[in-house]
Amino acid sequence: MLDQFATDHPLVDVAQQVFTVEDFIVRRLELPEAGQVVVAAEDDYSLAAILAGDDWSSVSERISPLDVALSNWVAAQSPSAKKWDIYLVCLVQHHLSQAREFAEAERYELDTRRVRKYVRDGIVPDEADVRRALAPFLPLRSASESAVLDPLALLERKLRARGVDAATARIGIETFVATGKVSISP
Repeated sequence: MLDQFATDHPLVDVAQQVFTVEDFIVRRLELPEAGQVVVAAEDDYSLAAILAGDDWSSVSERISPLDVALSNWVAAQSPSAKKWDIYLVCLVQHHLSQAREFAEAERYELDTRRVRKYVRDGIVPDEADVRRALAPFLPLRSASESAVLDPLALLERKLRARGVDAATARIGIETFVATGKVSISP
């Protein structure tokens, strides 16, 4: 039986929703060689398999086997089939916190022999945050199509992603606004 780890994380669910809204074909790929099932998003030009976890240690040991298996899966497709750029998108909920983790993530991203790896940390299972993490894969939008950014909401989300509880984050932001250092206009 293949491991469903890569399909069960809330970040994968949100990524699926984002890719579906953007008209990607989203499907599950069985990769027996890696012993994994992954969710992949496909358009005319690329295939992006999604790997997500709470922390770096939960995803790091899965990257190399998925790298090889995903590359082999694409190579086994019909030669007349599409030519894709192949990505392994690693979304990590908690921030990388140790020098070893940063170095390892960077080493994976630099190794593009088979599949391009893309690592983003501190990603909360929120549509806007996941959309920002997946932005390099998504169609460009004009400024008029984009939502107005609320910098204080972004700050709150980042604080929450770093383990600050909601009440403390809100008090901190309200205090910051009350000092007059920032103004909020409707």
